[in-house]
Amino acid sequence: LAGWVANDVTPPGKRHAEYMTTLTRMIPAPLLGEIPWLAENPENAATGKYINLALL
Repeated sequence: LAGWVANDVTPPGKRHAEYMTTLTRMIPAPLLGEIPWLAENPENAATGKYINLALL
């Protein structure tokens, strides 16, 4: 696994930061970015701005 991207499919809940901390600690690859929950027109969103491929 070269890297991973978090994709929020719902609005962040009260334990979102804890989940992200746990995933980052347990996945042995760099977190390349987190695509936030996009309430309006997610299929048309420019999601590339949330990803940092320089970490590869």
